[in-house]
Amino acid sequence: MSKFRWLGPGLALALLLGGCAGGTRVVQPESAAEHLERGNEALASGDHERAAAEYGEAIRIDPEYAFAYYDRGNLRLSANDLDGAIADYNAAIRLVPDLAYAYVNRGNAWMRKDEYARAIGDYDRAIRLKPQFAPAYRNRGSARLARREYRRAVADLEQAIRLDSRNAGALDSLAWILATCPEDALRDGKRAVRLAWDAASLTEWRNPVFLGTLAAAYAESERFDEAERWQRRALDLIPAGAPAEAAARQRLALYRAGKPLRE
Repeated sequence: MSKFRWLGPGLALALLLGGCAGGTRVVQPESAAEHLERGNEALASGDHERAAAEYGEAIRIDPEYAFAYYDRGNLRLSANDLDGAIADYNAAIRLVPDLAYAYVNRGNAWMRKDEYARAIGDYDRAIRLKPQFAPAYRNRGSARLARREYRRAVADLEQAIRLDSRNAGALDSLAWILATCPEDALRDGKRAVRLAWDAASLTEWRNPVFLGTLAAAYAESERFDEAERWQRRALDLIPAGAPAEAAARQRLALYRAGKPLRE
């Protein structure tokens, strides 16, 4: 089972929200812009229904308002309305073809639909537009990991970390490969521990996924007591009955038996 599937779509990818500076600058009628701003304020306060209404009104006033489609696409993606999100990103890209953020988030939607080749295509476009765009490399690495293209995934994740050494998701994903990859030549338990430790530290030890990766890294290093300890801490952070709980308990049993985890 790939790590992407185990994590679930909300944890595996970097979603880029709002503030799309760097694309083609488009001046909008004030009233449409006001509704967009109100939508973003509603989204920030957790009122998704009002946010959707405000984005829709901005689009009604100005059907050529690319960033209204983009922000509504983000809202739909967060609600797992994947087809709706893709339609909105399509509209945003049609209106502003150099909007790298829209390609990344459309790629994220394709990832959730398990359409990894299409996701990679969108991340490729984002990287062509913004060659120093760490999230695009990080997410393309996740797509390649899901396709078990381990070496290409490692290359993308290494580049994401070179561009942003505090990218916790990239640190974690690379640690995961180095700890669990079925290709012996790619595993490096000691480095996996360092990377996983940094990812967990950046998230203040509160992300059960990252703690689980740290446990796997310790297991690969044959430090099974530490692997068990960190897997227990990961379990403490997973809600009872959550889909990840069963897999986490299986891993705990594996480490108790003195066995490393394999992807």
